Amino acid sequence: MTSLIKTEKPVGVLTAFPKDRVVLTRFHCPESLAPFVEHFWMVCWDLRGLPPFVSENLPHPSVNLSIEKTASQITGVMKGKFIRRLEGKGSVFAVKFLPGGFYPFYNKPVSALCNRVIDPAVIWGKPFTALAAKIIAAQKPEVKIRLMEKFLLGLKPVADPQILFLNRLLKKIRDDRSIASVERLSEFSGTGTRNLQRLFSTYAGISPKWIIRRYRLHEAVERLKTGKKINLVGLAYELGYADQAHFIRDFRNIVGATPANYARLVNTSSKTSRGKKSSP
Repeated sequence: MTSLIKTEKPVGVLTAFPKDRVVLTRFHCPESLAPFVEHFWMVCWDLRGLPPFVSENLPHPSVNLSIEKTASQITGVMKGKFIRRLEGKGSVFAVKFLPGGFYPFYNKPVSALCNRVIDPAVIWGKPFTALAAKIIAAQKPEVKIRLMEKFLLGLKPVADPQILFLNRLLKKIRDDRSIASVERLSEFSGTGTRNLQRLFSTYAGISPKWIIRRYRLHEAVERLKTGKKINLVGLAYELGYADQAHFIRDFRNIVGATPANYARLVNTSSKTSRGKKSSP
């Protein structure tokens, strides 16, 4: 069980979970699903006697399939930050598909799911409804994972070389700050901008320009969460922005606060939580 758990720190989490009250666990996917799935994840919470907690996360270019007692849903790529209110006691089990990895299970342009949440039963009917009931009833994460693996493989997905190509481009965007435009990505990939737009729309469900900007904001958020003093002008240029004003505008539009205000807020919250003792 321990070997299933991913230990890498998640990226894009804007609000820290209340310690011991909300727990996120991510699991490696079986090798059989590696061409399609990034990982499985679970969030378990017990906020009985406490105020509701609002979780906020930056969007990723991935489709998620989630199951919980109240509802199951397929969540397409969200252009804005993802907000979820948690209260009482509960849990959710989910699959995070690789960018492009949902396409073989959908067989339509994934852009049709952008900014949308749909019922999985609309696509997969009663077999999915039966699966959801089994996953909810299962107590152990590894059992939930096996059930989901069997279901997804039963849909006969075909590994697509375009998914590999897309994820190679996304890795380049993440790792190389010089990729600040679709034109620059086109030069690297040897693919025309129009073909890139079509590839990203069909498989990732969102434009390459959007992904470039979001990955830069992911990096900005992680840097600001360190608590270290950050030169915002220098950070803007490091991330490929022409000036600080454009960086601040993009950051505020997606996060809801300026970089300086977010840094103060998140680091004040971190210090406060460290100073409190957890409830039994």
